[in-house]
Amino acid sequence: MRNKINFIFDTETNGLNNCSVLSISFIICKEDKILDKQTRYYFPKENYYNKHAIAVNGLKKEVIEKHRKDIDYPLYFEDDYDWLVDVFNEFNVNNIVAHNTNFDLKFLPDEIKNNLQNQEYSIFCTMQQNRDIAPNNKAPSLIEACENYEITFDENEAHSSDYDTLKAYELFIKTMIKRGWS
Repeated sequence: MRNKINFIFDTETNGLNNCSVLSISFIICKEDKILDKQTRYYFPKENYYNKHAIAVNGLKKEVIEKHRKDIDYPLYFEDDYDWLVDVFNEFNVNNIVAHNTNFDLKFLPDEIKNNLQNQEYSIFCTMQQNRDIAPNNKAPSLIEACENYEITFDENEAHSSDYDTLKAYELFIKTMIKRGWS
């Protein structure tokens, strides 16, 4: 993973499948040096807020409105795909990192997903890469993995894309140091 430009990210969504992204955060780094970080908030394209998702991430209409005050990017994530593709191109991203890549990758723009299929990016899932720390080799939650590496984790902050991205970044760094940045 040395010399890779890593896009570490998390999404908060309006459900589990075929739903809108309400928030996306990312940190772009090379090894442990942060090159950029951002968080954006969006309204759901669905005509409702999924009460189960909102119970986890807290992204009610009022919360999104507060975060979007004086913001000029599109209202919906699907209308902001060009921005994210431009970020990948600007930083020459070649590795995508998330705590649960199977979930988060499905929300990325098709152009990025196509580049993944063409193996233009590698993928590093901090959840899967840390199965060895969990009992019975099960996939550890973000908090379990962080606790294993003695990374401070505030459960009250969990499930916000910016906090989870920060913790995934810290977990990625600790995991790579443990593995000698191979």
